Amino acid sequence: MFSVIEAKNYKSFAHLYLDLNKNKKAKTVKNMISIYGENGSGKSSVIYLFEILAHSLHTIQTFNNLVELRDKLARNVDVEKKDINKIVYEVSKSSITRIVEDCRMIDNDDPMQLIFHFILNGKNGSYTLEFNKENQLTFEKLDYVINRNVGTIYEICYTNHEIHSAFSKSIFTNNGLIQDFQQLVDKNWGQHTFLAILNDFMANINEQFIKKHISSHLFEVIDFFEGIGYADNDLFGVRLPNKFLIDFSSGIISKDKQELLENTERVFEEFFTQIYSDIKQVKYDVREDGNQLIYQLCFYKLIEGQLRKIPYSLESHGTKKLTDILYILLSVTYGFVVVVDEIDEGIHDLMIQSVLESVTDSLKGQLIFTTHNTFLMRSFDKNSMYVIDIDANGSKSITSLDHFPTQRNHNIQSQYLKGYFGGMPYPGTIDFDEMLED
Repeated sequence: MFSVIEAKNYKSFAHLYLDLNKNKKAKTVKNMISIYGENGSGKSSVIYLFEILAHSLHTIQTFNNLVELRDKLARNVDVEKKDINKIVYEVSKSSITRIVEDCRMIDNDDPMQLIFHFILNGKNGSYTLEFNKENQLTFEKLDYVINRNVGTIYEICYTNHEIHSAFSKSIFTNNGLIQDFQQLVDKNWGQHTFLAILNDFMANINEQFIKKHISSHLFEVIDFFEGIGYADNDLFGVRLPNKFLIDFSSGIISKDKQELLENTERVFEEFFTQIYSDIKQVKYDVREDGNQLIYQLCFYKLIEGQLRKIPYSLESHGTKKLTDILYILLSVTYGFVVVVDEIDEGIHDLMIQSVLESVTDSLKGQLIFTTHNTFLMRSFDKNSMYVIDIDANGSKSITSLDHFPTQRNHNIQSQYLKGYFGGMPYPGTIDFDEMLED
């Protein structure tokens, strides 16, 4: 799990330091983290840090997908609308340079640095990325277990117009493989991270060869990073075991995967019939087409004394958001990390409070989210709450509320709203009559 996130010259943060440790000596971290702050304070920027890491692993594969779709268009091959949307999306994720192109602090030429500290299997690790003023990757380093102790698995830097790379021979045990990686780095690194290069390499090489010549410690880190899920206004993607549908709202699957439908239907019904008084059933409307099943998620709601079938596509924004929330919470209970921007957007205060309270004891991964919902402060321990504060010079800091002295009987919500922890807006009075005067 993540223990500390650092960033320098990133968006509006000169130095961002997010400490997620619960007990440094015991090497335990917090499982639920809520981030508060006024509008424009940088909450979404914190969430995007994790998205940068998640997307950076697949930039070469994303670029290849983009080329394939472009070739289809050039050959006048029928391309579905979703593929067109995919092209628009994947252009922005096809290189690490594109992913971070709007992330540098404005009017600042100093390097932008991102450091992700983590704890896996009781061992500390860190992953560092550094970018120059043109947003080109100039430094990448991964520290984690080598044999029994923590050391540098690899380090790559760009200095004096040359790329220099060093790989641990305890992790990469084949000299020929190291030479192959050095050539791939010379060819692709800068536009892509080494982890993206490695992912693309492994997709085309015999699995047994990889396992024989690369230590499992590196795969532990990659698997952890691969498990990062995210949800914001534009993107949604979480990792789950292969027992649930990926496209839960509608789609087509082969008949031999019917169990996925049944598993997904079961969790949706259990979830929604407990949190909605008018939803009595959640079922998939399924029809057979040869060897395939065409499915659509439907809610059976009690309306005017009659049980009526409502397709997912006709449901409210809030209900659709809660379907995402369910998948997010399932992912975290299976041990993955998920970051969510504005987790309560479109959802009633009592509803999101109840849902999060229900899952607290089952979290095995990390749930990191932003919110304006101070009602949640009544339900959770203050060490899980963070506030982004802005001082008189516009400098920002992220602080856990457990750094503030409080008594057990203190109302955390009330203290926050009174400005005791910072992170509160102080709007002036707006005179609209004066504003509209000629």
